[in-house]
Amino acid sequence: MTDNIHRVVIGIPHAEVRAVADRVVQELVLAADKVAVHHLEPARYPLPAEEGAAEHLIAGRFDGLSEEERRRAAVRAMADLNGGPERAARLGDLARVDLCAAVSVAAQVRRLGFPDGMRFPVDHLRKLPASLLPEEPAPTRGAGEFGDDCGDMRTYQPPLRYHWFGLDERAEYPRSHFVTLVLADGGWPGLAAYVHQLVDLVRKKVVGQLSTAVGERVGGAGGAASGLVGMAVGAVVCWVLDRLKGLYGDEVFRPVTVGTVFPAPTGPGSPVDRSGCGGHYRLTYDWRVFDRVPGRAPGRVPDRVPG
Repeated sequence: MTDNIHRVVIGIPHAEVRAVADRVVQELVLAADKVAVHHLEPARYPLPAEEGAAEHLIAGRFDGLSEEERRRAAVRAMADLNGGPERAARLGDLARVDLCAAVSVAAQVRRLGFPDGMRFPVDHLRKLPASLLPEEPAPTRGAGEFGDDCGDMRTYQPPLRYHWFGLDERAEYPRSHFVTLVLADGGWPGLAAYVHQLVDLVRKKVVGQLSTAVGERVGGAGGAASGLVGMAVGAVVCWVLDRLKGLYGDEVFRPVTVGTVFPAPTGPGSPVDRSGCGGHYRLTYDWRVFDRVPGRAPGRVPDRVPG
């Protein structure tokens, strides 16, 4: 039997898609900056009223920080606002976003319009080397809290299963999926829900901006374009969480998105190594296929299942 193929998503093997993903990251970091400076000067930097704005998701985490952490983040964000030419060079046209405006960063980005220099033919998504991308990606996400006690190893027996998704749309193998793994200490009890919401937000932005870039809808089932969407979503989630970690000082390891090509219904465990918080950690994940539970829709599974 052919072994399943694992890859850790540390980049996007497509310069044009990478540029779009970078733009999504910059937009979300600007929203985080606005939340932070709002803490110092709420009248000058009002939060938007739009429902579903990224600022509200980020503020939900920001408000849970201590006053010292919030002020430290606000001071850093304010210093960046005064960054002058360096900030303008980093943000490009997004430097024109006004954090003093009462509308969301996303609304202002839409008004700026999509840069013509970032548009490219949709054929560029369809003629990629097969070796770079899985055939049938379905971006998903899983997150849970993991603690380590004085260097001890924690083994879950039976294994914890955080998320499941259906594989019965097609019976053919191989096929592939992406999962973003996030490790954090117990100080962030809402981590899983936060990551789920962030993934949903990022997916909409990535699909929307890529569709604008090529002039037609992308991200449907199958094909290289769908594979790149999955990679881009995973990469953006990791980059955004890592950037917010630097801004807010969260005790969160740098996230990692892993992809695997399923050659058959079962497969061996694979490790992901993370260093930080004074130690070295190894998270081992595996995949296996179970019969569908009648009446249960795909999604996060909080209970344990037999290994």
